[in-house]
Amino acid sequence: MREFSCAMKEYGDLMHFLLYFRDDYKSEEEFRSFALKEIRAFIYDLRDFGIEISLSHHSTKAIGSPANPRSDEW
Repeated sequence: MREFSCAMKEYGDLMHFLLYFRDDYKSEEEFRSFALKEIRAFIYDLRDFGIEISLSHHSTKAIGSPANPRSDEW
């Protein structure tokens, strides 16, 4: 198992789900890109339930933001 610069700690269900896929990525950067894409889609989906969440511009700076978070077009 690859080492990532993340201290062992307790996470919520959503993070546990994302971490399940961690070994599928060669680097922490690739995993973070995957996680950010999935979080964007989750935020978009929550709107159907009347919940609105936004990301800080700092978390989206390194990776472009698609018009539709479900789109693979970056």
